[in-house]
Amino acid sequence: MTAVFMSHCANNNIVVIFSDEKYTPIGVFHPFYQHSRMTKHAFLQNDWSQAFKNRAWQKIVKAKILNQQQTLIKITKQPNKQLSLIASKVQSADKTNREAHAATIYWKTLFENFRRNNTNDIRNSALDYGYSVVRSAIARSISASGFIPAFGFHHKNKLNAFNLADDLIEPFRAFIDFEVYLLNPPNTSTELTSQMRTDLVNILNKQVVFKQEKTTLLNAIQMTVFGLLSASEHKNIDLLSLPKHVQ
Repeated sequence: MTAVFMSHCANNNIVVIFSDEKYTPIGVFHPFYQHSRMTKHAFLQNDWSQAFKNRAWQKIVKAKILNQQQTLIKITKQPNKQLSLIASKVQSADKTNREAHAATIYWKTLFENFRRNNTNDIRNSALDYGYSVVRSAIARSISASGFIPAFGFHHKNKLNAFNLADDLIEPFRAFIDFEVYLLNPPNTSTELTSQMRTDLVNILNKQVVFKQEKTTLLNAIQMTVFGLLSASEHKNIDLLSLPKHVQ
């Protein structure tokens, strides 16, 4: 790929994802799109109070757990009150770490004989690939809105240029988990096939519920970022809406 090609990608706000020999994303070329009000929105972001960030993370974690609950319901066809109860107990900044408590129950129920840190499990490769696709779409929307992707609510890694994307992806993870479950990649292989990768990229076109209406996951990402912008302008985190599973 030439410099001219990459320049055109940047000018058209196109994200380019690079993968290794196993087709796992290892790098992202992300254009820093020059939004007409970038400076104004960057200052809004800089003005986030700690209380605003704490409540934002509380809302994000609660939405994540409720989406995990719905993922399990869609798979098991059984009610799951455990995660609903955990979600109701999420406090400001999730100071009691209900997110981790929910994760222990969630992964144990979602997949058999599964450890999230097992790099030889193709299900982890599929999850990571799907997360990378959605994370890139979120990072693109963040930059296009004028926010600075490096500054988030909860994630604060100084070596991470996309901390805010890693915050906002949390409620979206359960949608990817569900698609990987449906994909059912064979454990006899550790590499994703071309068709698997195509199916995982197509998750951006899957339907979710946003503000009581069905829309694509990609559109929900854009509306989530717009909601964050509105919440920042009015200093009211209640204006941040997050996606839900289609019932």
